[in-house]
Amino acid sequence: MTEITNELIYEVLKRMQDRLTALDRKVDEVKAELVSIRGHVVASQQDVHNVYMQLAGQDARPGGSIAGWS
Repeated sequence: MTEITNELIYEVLKRMQDRLTALDRKVDEVKAELVSIRGHVVASQQDVHNVYMQLAGQDARPGGSIAGWS
C-alpha cells in the first residue's frame, strides 16, 4: 500500500487547483456566450415586433388588408 505523505497530498491538491482554474475559465466562456445568445434573442424579438407593427399598420390603412391577403 502506498504511504500517504504531505508531499503526495500537496501534489494532488495542486492538480485539483489547476483543474478548477481551467474549469472556472470554461464557465466564464460559457457565460460570455450566453450573454451573446441573449442579445441575439432580444434582437430577434424586436425584429418580430417590428414586423408585427408593420403588418398592423398595413391592416389599419383604408382598404383593409395587405394586397392579396384576406
